[in-house]
Amino acid sequence: MMEAVFERYPKLRILSQWAAEHSISLTVLPGPEHCGEPDAKTLRILAQHGEMRLTVFDEYGDARSENTLLCLLLIQNEIAELELGSYKAWARAHGLDETPVSRQIYEINRATAEQIMRDLGAIPEVISALDWQLNAGAVQALRQLGR
Repeated sequence: MMEAVFERYPKLRILSQWAAEHSISLTVLPGPEHCGEPDAKTLRILAQHGEMRLTVFDEYGDARSENTLLCLLLIQNEIAELELGSYKAWARAHGLDETPVSRQIYEINRATAEQIMRDLGAIPEVISALDWQLNAGAVQALRQLGR
C-alpha cells in the first residue's frame, strides 16, 4: 500500500528515507495536563541520538503511532509555528491562553525543535502548506492510509 503512495507522490519517499536514516520511531501520547487544548498530543520521538518529546496540536486527528510520515509532518508544522519568533505569536497561532502551562509547552517545544535541528537536521519539506490545509495530494493519501 505504501509503495503505491510513493509511486504517486515520490517526495514522500524522501521523507521516509530521512526517517529510516535517523532510525526514527514515534509514539503518540496524551497531551500535557491542563493544556487547555483538547487537540494537543505529545509525540515521543526515538532516534539515533536518543529520545525527545514534542507537543503538537492535531486538529485533524492525524497523530497515530503507526503513521510515522504524517507525524513527521505534524512535527514539521510545529517547528514552523515555533519559528514565528515569540511565545505570544505561537500561543495565538494555537489558540492558547498565555498561561504558565502554555509557556512551559512552548519552552519544551523550542528546546526539542533545536535538538531535532542539531541532531537530525531539517525534516525534508515534501508537502505544501496549501495541500496540508486543503487535505489534498500526498497529505490526503497519508491520512487515508491511517483510517
